[in-house]
Amino acid sequence: MKKNNIFKVTLLVILIAIVCTWLFPTIQFGTDLVEGERVQVGIFTLTEYMVVLFRYFFYIVLTTLACGAFYGVAYRIPAYRDFLDMIVAKFKGKESIFLIAVMAIIAILVSVTGFQFGMLFVFPLIISIVVLMGYNKLVAASVTIGPVMIGVMGTTLGVQTTEYINSILKIDYSSAIVGKIIILVLGLALLCYNVVMYAKKTRNETDIELAFVPFRNKLAVTTTEEIKVEEVKPVKEVKKEEKKDTKKTAKKKAPAKKSSKTKANNAKASDVKVVKTSVKKPLIWPFIVVFDVALLIMLLSVFSWTTVEATWATDALKAITEFKIFKFPIFAKILGQVGAFGSWTLMYEIPLVIFIFAGILALVYRVKFDKFIEGVLDGMKRTFIPALVMFLSYMV
Repeated sequence: MKKNNIFKVTLLVILIAIVCTWLFPTIQFGTDLVEGERVQVGIFTLTEYMVVLFRYFFYIVLTTLACGAFYGVAYRIPAYRDFLDMIVAKFKGKESIFLIAVMAIIAILVSVTGFQFGMLFVFPLIISIVVLMGYNKLVAASVTIGPVMIGVMGTTLGVQTTEYINSILKIDYSSAIVGKIIILVLGLALLCYNVVMYAKKTRNETDIELAFVPFRNKLAVTTTEEIKVEEVKPVKEVKKEEKKDTKKTAKKKAPAKKSSKTKANNAKASDVKVVKTSVKKPLIWPFIVVFDVALLIMLLSVFSWTTVEATWATDALKAITEFKIFKFPIFAKILGQVGAFGSWTLMYEIPLVIFIFAGILALVYRVKFDKFIEGVLDGMKRTFIPALVMFLSYMV
């Protein structure tokens, strides 16, 4: 496919939507379906829509760029590629199990937490593994986007998904939970079956550029050792000793002269520095810890604890923000306008969490500040077009 085709398709869809506003009336749905008047979209009306987009949906761009920044740093850490290779090696011959496990985990997490768009954080990692296993882009998309859709369909406790539906049906979060689980299980089973069958047929037909996967790197550690040289006698004394040695054997005469020159030349320096370069394999477990902690914090921060009648999050935030030093609420000023843990959103807190953990990853692996900035900017550059496409899609 030609480059930027998806961007062209997005613009075409927006144009079709604009034309439809001239042909069909508006329809609103609250408790009933209500047909309204035709509201034609004009050229200058698009400017108004852009303002609305920035006001309500800019978090789409910000979250995508934050994920790009995280992986831009990860790509400069050899442990990240080693981790990918380790997963591929462990599931060699068991690729179907990996695909099913990933889809099940994503679907369940989305169903329970409602963290649907935020799962974008794990997409680059999963897609890289799928590509290294030899699958094509349709398999990669199905393994990532597919279970998110199933998780939304079978949402159990996710507030962001079920709040509006529950208000219309006039039920609470615990109502119809059995039906929701059945929808989740059936949808997941159908998805896993179709993806695995298609993956087996198209194995080793990868159509994704390998540039998407980070190159193998080796972390070279340079060590310097100093070797001291013993004191060397003057050249005259050396020659006298050589003459004595020649009386014993004439064969040792030539090597003796050569050694005298060598010693005389070496006498100019008191010591010699020898630089040895050794290759040190980077540790993988710090990356796993940082990645898992970041994902865990994001998942727990969007789960509404009030649905399970837990008030510890709001109580903790109240205690922190009301704490004062000399009658000054120091933590309230430092944190600013932050929601309680469990009510965090992609609009404010989540992108900042991703940026923070990108910095933590750089600190753990001692990435230089220049390389860190370079990685952040490169990652954001790579994700700018996808972010723009998703952003414009919300105009429809």
